[in-house]
Amino acid sequence: MDTALGSIDFSQNNDKDSVGYAADGYARARGVGACVVTFTVGGLSIINAIAGAYSENLPVICIVGGPNTNDYGSNRILHHTIGLSDFSQELRCFQPVTCFQAVVNNLEDAHELIDRAIATALKESKPVYISISCNLPGIPHPTFIREPIPFALTPRLSNKMGLEAAVEAAAAFLNKAVKPVMVGGPKLRVSKACDAFVEYEFQMQYGSIGWSVGATLGYAQSVPHKRVISCIGDGSFQVTAQDISTMLRCAQNTIIFLINNGGYTIEVEIHDGPYNVIHNWDYTGLVDAINNGQCKCWTTKVRTEEELIEAIETAEGEKKDCLCFIEIFVHKDDTSKELLEWGSRVSAANSRPPNPQ
Repeated sequence: MDTALGSIDFSQNNDKDSVGYAADGYARARGVGACVVTFTVGGLSIINAIAGAYSENLPVICIVGGPNTNDYGSNRILHHTIGLSDFSQELRCFQPVTCFQAVVNNLEDAHELIDRAIATALKESKPVYISISCNLPGIPHPTFIREPIPFALTPRLSNKMGLEAAVEAAAAFLNKAVKPVMVGGPKLRVSKACDAFVEYEFQMQYGSIGWSVGATLGYAQSVPHKRVISCIGDGSFQVTAQDISTMLRCAQNTIIFLINNGGYTIEVEIHDGPYNVIHNWDYTGLVDAINNGQCKCWTTKVRTEEELIEAIETAEGEKKDCLCFIEIFVHKDDTSKELLEWGSRVSAANSRPPNPQ
């Protein structure tokens, strides 16, 4: 890592799960993302975010600093473990949520394993896991001093007859509908079909609360020539608020609309209860405290449409070079018809009685 810092787009996060969310957001914009965490304590923390990337078909390369090569087979119990001399517990946890796992504890096959992991991530559009023993980086080896080898993936070929039949069937189905709605899922990205689809409603499969803050950080880092706009719920923000610190350190000028409605509204529409109400924070005060007057940052609270219009004009005008954090107060029941309908459908599906045995 120390030798590569000058040649990669690097951001340091304050939380392991947020590292994965940032790599997720970066991969959405640039086609692939990578994250580096510590052995076990970092790996088991980030696995939720990696599972999300797996469900969303995102090639995220998760690199873990593994035990010293001399500790394998030594029967030693190390720190950053669960108290066993078997170091494979982290690997076993990653197997269901990655398409390839590489454990690099000698230099002879390191080149092959790492190349294969990266190639598999790109080919399958899924995350991969690479554990590298902590005493190996920086050691010279003949396989790492050769000239770079041009890399190319063989494009996937469609079955022409099957594709034509699928298109005809889809067209016939849509032509029968009165008000058809097309919802695009993550497979569009895998097939490089987003531009062809043009406009679509993105359907998220995993839906981990807290994802949006880290993903905003990673996405903004990947497109420095653009200004990212993100709408984040207060419940989600409370999970990964510390990512604001990294956004400021990276001099990002994202506009964040914090929707303060006092709880997990999406959960309320599925199944209401007192556990969906959260303690209200002074969100703009928190962001100001995190910034501590060190970076370009502007915060404001809005309660009316007129105040919101004024805040947007300020963010796009005199504060265009700042990270702008706009806290919007809305009623807890102020939600869309679509969310209400979705919540009722999920609630009905979750409450189905067991099938007779």
